[in-house]
Amino acid sequence: MPRLILLLIFLLLTACAQKSTTETQYNNPVIQQTLLTEPERGLLRIDSLQRTALVIGNSDYAGGFSGTPLKNPVKDANDLANALKKLNFQLVNDAPLLDANKQRTGAPCYLTTF
Repeated sequence: MPRLILLLIFLLLTACAQKSTTETQYNNPVIQQTLLTEPERGLLRIDSLQRTALVIGNSDYAGGFSGTPLKNPVKDANDLANALKKLNFQLVNDAPLLDANKQRTGAPCYLTTF
């Protein structure tokens, strides 16, 4: 009888300790980027898909509800653009849009392209 109880406790503990295979396989961002699909069925590698980003740094931001302007939006936009490039994102115009007033001629094109 004590062996049966120990066996049941052991089985219960091992059942609770296992993670599902889908959770460990697909929730890891590194695995998501290199996940292979079936090319014979017309599917592509996930990391080969083109991803596009439009990064805007607005230094004239009035602060919205808080009323305080952002501290350094140009630096933030550049940092975000660099991080997105490392993740294989293609930036619209190959750079963040930092001053909409200087680049106003291209701004409507960004919105229709994106």
